Amino acid sequence: MYLLERAEGLHLEDCSSFKNILSFGARRLNNLRVLSVEKCHDTDEYILSITTTTTIVDEAMKKIPQIVFSSLECLYLNEVTKLKAICDSHYPRSPSTNNSSSLSSLLPPTPMFGNLRLLKIYSCNRLKHILPMSLAQGLLQLEVLEICGCRDLEEIFVNDLDHNGDEEDIKEKELMMNMGMSKKKVVVFPRLRSLTLDELENVSTMSKGVLSRDNFDWPSLVTLILFHCPNLKRVPLNLHRATKLRNFIIPEEEEEWLNGLEWDDESEKEKALRLVSEMNQVRWLNSLFLNH
Repeated sequence: MYLLERAEGLHLEDCSSFKNILSFGARRLNNLRVLSVEKCHDTDEYILSITTTTTIVDEAMKKIPQIVFSSLECLYLNEVTKLKAICDSHYPRSPSTNNSSSLSSLLPPTPMFGNLRLLKIYSCNRLKHILPMSLAQGLLQLEVLEICGCRDLEEIFVNDLDHNGDEEDIKEKELMMNMGMSKKKVVVFPRLRSLTLDELENVSTMSKGVLSRDNFDWPSLVTLILFHCPNLKRVPLNLHRATKLRNFIIPEEEEEWLNGLEWDDESEKEKALRLVSEMNQVRWLNSLFLNH
């Protein structure tokens, strides 16, 4: 266990005894920078169970949620077949903010994945969503997000208030709606440079519920890759909010699909078609170069 406490990288493959990462002890993983889990078919439904395992009982700290994965930079999941989500819920509330009538209960939590730079998820077919919105807001260092071949995935980020239906959450949701906060909320991924969605049959949006694609900002996004996502009726992000976007890549045979998508306005559609056309020219030049 001493070695685990000092470990900066952990790779688990074909590990039948692995249930969830906290079985190793959350406090022992704060130096972990790289975590890779592959072909572990007997995991729990959640790699990380926040509500049951991450609260430090400490009178001085008043049960503040423990920050695990504070150093994690890269997370790679492949063929974790029972996985339904990375985390089961948002952070548990502390007693001081347990009253839904208090504005303090609406404040975002301390980020659990505050240093995460790269997140890649492949062939996790029972996955329904990636993260609750309360944790997604903390991905301030994320640069690369790749999600491929997850058959049952429906949305990327789930809204906590839609995902958790207990009485307290319902009251909090009503309060937010009454205050008009749901329409003003914007989730910013300040460093995300590359977003890949590939072979996602059931994904229709970044997030359902009160958060639409217009509630996300992508100030650093350069590359957007969409491959074989037939249920998408719109590009999952507002291209006007991705001001640095230069590479929009889709399969050549899906240009007709792109033309048939819904758009906020004609200028957004023109931007998408122009970026795709420019990438096709680059492909053609590359193939010409390789053939000579």
